[in-house]
Amino acid sequence: MFNRLPRCDRRNSLRAMALGACVGLGMVSLAWAEGSRTLYPSTYPTSGGTCANTFNRGCRANLDLQPGNRYVGKIHRRTFLYVYAEAGEYVLLGSSNRTTGGDILVYNPQDFGTPGDETLPASADFSCASSTPPAGSFGGGTLGQLSSRAQELAGPHSADGSATVTGGFAPCAYRAPATGIYGVQFMPATSGNTNLNADIFNPLPSTSTVAAWDVTVRATASSLSDLHGRLFTYAWLGFTG
Repeated sequence: MFNRLPRCDRRNSLRAMALGACVGLGMVSLAWAEGSRTLYPSTYPTSGGTCANTFNRGCRANLDLQPGNRYVGKIHRRTFLYVYAEAGEYVLLGSSNRTTGGDILVYNPQDFGTPGDETLPASADFSCASSTPPAGSFGGGTLGQLSSRAQELAGPHSADGSATVTGGFAPCAYRAPATGIYGVQFMPATSGNTNLNADIFNPLPSTSTVAAWDVTVRATASSLSDLHGRLFTYAWLGFTG
């Protein structure tokens, strides 16, 4: 299990850096606790200012969401995430793209095809944007909107909104109907930035990536205690622009 991905720079970015990206290939079961707040915690070294046209230590690599393209002819530029949840637990979700058309989809446990080159099922079992989520789940409205660096670091309120985290955000949440490994797919915004600057301080909506994103598992709808180590992927694609 990896708690944090190595810094994305010229030395460890493979040849894909020519495309402005840092790609994690061949590293099985990369795992983080919750998402971008674990990759870029409050202690993440920053140099201040803008990251445009640089590879400063204070930059972020957005989660790549460009499924029409592939790296090395194998890996979809559409990072697919896996999360383990037990029956009755809640998968809490947030995205900086959420209210600009960027949905968050959850798929019940099933065969997703080749690891790193997954085939998305025909329909999702949960949509963060849906105003009529499955029983016990929470979606629709502005739930799941992660608007700032402060919210990214603070993490989500409880699934049902009955308990709050200082400075946090209101997540959408899916109540797991069965124990197993679920699929999570973040979607790009339908409007927003296309020219990225890897700014860690200002996670803006993007039509090709997602800057700030969160997948947190908790035991109950009112809980604020994260169940760590539940999230992993077979191919992590980060795009710095």
